[in-house]
Parts: sequence; structure tokens; C-alpha cells
Amino acid sequence: MEMNMSDAEIETEIERERSRKSRAWRRAQTLELVVGVAVVVWVIGKVGMAI
Repeated sequence: MEMNMSDAEIETEIERERSRKSRAWRRAQTLELVVGVAVVVWVIGKVGMAI
């Protein structure tokens, strides 16, 4: 019985770690998207001023 309890605790810890990594991955993806859009807007602005 106690073995099953510790297995459940380990499983919960694995799930918690997985969700933490998932959130970090989503945050990184969002940051990458925002930076990409900012760079595109900046380049278009520079090209627009040069014309």
C-alpha cells in the first residue's frame, strides 16, 4: 500500500515537472514570436524611411 502511495507521489512530481517545462516552452515560443514581429516592424520602418 505504501509503495503505491510513493509511486503516486512520484507520478505527481513527474506531471508537475512536465507542466513546468511545457509552460517554459510556451513562454519561450511567445517571446520568440514577439521579438520576430518587433524585428520585422523595425526593418519595415527602416526601409520605409530610406525610400
